[in-house]
Amino acid sequence: MYTIVAMSLKTHVAGQVRTWGYLLDKDLQHVPGGIATDSPGGKARSPRSVAIETAVFNDLLLAQAKGETVDMESFFGEGMGAYEASCPDTDAVRGAVSNSVNNLATWIDAASEEDLLKEVTAPWGMTMTLADLLLHASAHMAYHSGQVNFVQLLHGDDAMHWM
Repeated sequence: MYTIVAMSLKTHVAGQVRTWGYLLDKDLQHVPGGIATDSPGGKARSPRSVAIETAVFNDLLLAQAKGETVDMESFFGEGMGAYEASCPDTDAVRGAVSNSVNNLATWIDAASEEDLLKEVTAPWGMTMTLADLLLHASAHMAYHSGQVNFVQLLHGDDAMHWM
């Protein structure tokens, strides 16, 4: 027997953002300093870099949700540089990701359902509802959490740290 529980759109979207922020943080807690900046094969991005990108992307989505005009290329260029300068170690990166998750989820909590159903154009040019756009934060963190896990595995750590 299944029980269906109805939840509001904003509860779902904010919950997904918080969940994937939490899971990414659990993985980042287990990235030692040397691995955090490792670039497998000399080409792949480091766990530190991909985690910083999630904070920048969350900030970008929050800016768009607030109605600010965002240029993805300059937003990432400036945002990555600022975070890289202010996040010298894994703990600082974790704090930046956590702050970006909390800021985005708090904004979603305060938004109206009508706001979340408005059509917007994503920075990459696709039209969707604001809720769909904001769900990209969770997908983006999930994607990069997988990359962090892969680098951990390459270094012999085969544990599932989020469990």
